Amino acid sequence: MVVFGVYTLILKKKRKKIAIHGIFQRLANDERIQSKLSKIVDTVDEVVEKKIDEWHKEVSEKKDENIGGEQ
Repeated sequence: MVVFGVYTLILKKKRKKIAIHGIFQRLANDERIQSKLSKIVDTVDEVVEKKIDEWHKEVSEKKDENIGGEQ
């Protein structure tokens, strides 16, 4: 009976892994989801690029102020 119980628990874990793998496989192959993920990635890229440009501008302005103040 103990062996049967352990076997059942192992089998349930394997079934969960198989089911989860199947779900992720379907998601990965769904063109609608891929399209939405692509839009999200593009938006994040734009926001990050804009923020980096802002930080660069701030640093450049501070550097210019420090150089101007030292002269």
